[in-house]
Amino acid sequence: MSTRFPVSACLVVMLASMMLIGCAQTRTGSQMKPINNANRLTGGEWDQFANWMKNSMIQSGVLNRHQGPGGTPVVIAIADWDNNTNQPVFTRDKTVMENAIRKTLVNSGQAVVNRDIGGTGAKPDSLTQNITSLRNSAEYDQSTVPPPGQAKAPSLGLYMQINRIPVNQGRTTQYDYAVKCELIDLQAKYTVWEDQFLMSKQFVRGL
Repeated sequence: MSTRFPVSACLVVMLASMMLIGCAQTRTGSQMKPINNANRLTGGEWDQFANWMKNSMIQSGVLNRHQGPGGTPVVIAIADWDNNTNQPVFTRDKTVMENAIRKTLVNSGQAVVNRDIGGTGAKPDSLTQNITSLRNSAEYDQSTVPPPGQAKAPSLGLYMQINRIPVNQGRTTQYDYAVKCELIDLQAKYTVWEDQFLMSKQFVRGL
């Protein structure tokens, strides 16, 4: 004698099976996403970090304070990126953020980016050493080093860093991302502006 389950019972069994299989979910802030991207940052998220940094930098007035004679743009060199995570891909992906920040600096008319000194990346301490090595260079205006040449030595160095802190609780893993930027006065050798922004992303494993 066969027993038939009502349709409603079959639906309950199917739903229960789906719940047991489970689906991984990623949460960024209050937004749930159906893919496991908690251990990576998307292009949009890098761009969001860039917007936070750009707004903070411009609102602080640091670029105006370091303009040259007659309001000429301040010359900035870009330092090495410090990737303090176990994700080597961040060293490549951060280019999205770096490009957005550099574009804002250059297009603002308040700054220019030197692509010779630290242009491909240099540690903050080596940036200051590079400035000293420009003495007696025929290519640089020695009054900015000092004395005479053609190019102005960078006044500021832009340094960027990322850290990631993993936290686990039950089926949930949270990654707290902290991206920091600072501008260093390369002649005085101290920081003139810095800021850090946090973003948390959660990954919930399926049952």
